[in-house]
Amino acid sequence: ASKGTQHLEKIRDILKNCAIKSTNGITYLIIGVENQANIHYAMVIRNMVQDALSYAAQVEETAKKHRLNKDLRDGGEYLSGFAKNDRLIPVITITLYWNSGKWDAPRTLHEMLDVSDKEIFQYIPDYRLNLVVPDEIDDFGVFETDLGVVLQMLQCAKDKQKMKAVLAEKNRMLVEKDTVDLLEECVNLKIAVSQENEEVVDLCKALQDWAEEERAEGRAEGIEQGKILMVVSLMKDGYITKEVA
Repeated sequence: ASKGTQHLEKIRDILKNCAIKSTNGITYLIIGVENQANIHYAMVIRNMVQDALSYAAQVEETAKKHRLNKDLRDGGEYLSGFAKNDRLIPVITITLYWNSGKWDAPRTLHEMLDVSDKEIFQYIPDYRLNLVVPDEIDDFGVFETDLGVVLQMLQCAKDKQKMKAVLAEKNRMLVEKDTVDLLEECVNLKIAVSQENEEVVDLCKALQDWAEEERAEGRAEGIEQGKILMVVSLMKDGYITKEVA
């Protein structure tokens, strides 16, 4: 590249083409997903660039087809490589926050700008994050997949009493084995699975077993610590090591 030219290339976490059925027919979309384990304070710019690059790629692909077919009129269409009736596929980027707690980073471009005169905003197009934060979800029943379970566990990951309450109101919570692996990674839980090849796991029972193991380990650790304190106390009282043993 020449001096002053910046090469820009961004890699998305996930990018999928999809078709949404509705009463008006079918809408084609490009869905991008950005996974964040930690808060990104410039996520607005990162996603905005990703979306812009996706639209630019569509324009370039359209221009290539026109050059191949040689079907553009002279003038604006020929210069831009884009015909008057050409249309782009909408791009929607969703940011998933795989953590508990609040998202305190900016969610719009306007929030990031250093502007004292608010009237200037009417001349600056805004960009808004499509953000999924577990801590902000009130109804996990809207999810039709195990994603809802993972997000709910993330929401109460640092609140054991809340997690117990969630498990108590459900007799069973069947999830796929891949979901268990994801929970172990995101929520830092060690979930016992009875069989390695088990494809569906009762999360309620697995977490209850895990909690019982935690309590048992806590009791054992308490007994061990009690023994150590007793030994230290005896040594302070002047008993020799052999007598303490």
